[in-house]
Amino acid sequence: MSSVLKSSKVSGHLLLRESKDPFVAEANVKLKSGKWDVSGTVSEAENHIDFKKVLGYHQQHRAGLGSLETSETPPKDSYEYRKLV
Repeated sequence: MSSVLKSSKVSGHLLLRESKDPFVAEANVKLKSGKWDVSGTVSEAENHIDFKKVLGYHQQHRAGLGSLETSETPPKDSYEYRKLV
């Protein structure tokens, strides 16, 4: 039951924060849910996702080098490289 409550609070927070109406988006409404900090949890999750994007591919488990197929990194002056960055 608590996971349903938390997911609805997070959903409501994101709906208010990402609203197309500038007055609603800038209102900075605080959703109260006891001791649990909704906005802090959302920012923590977003930071975790950003970190995973920066970290990129890394070796997992016992897979050795070359055991997984990866694409080559394009040269820095190419159009494909600029799309990655």
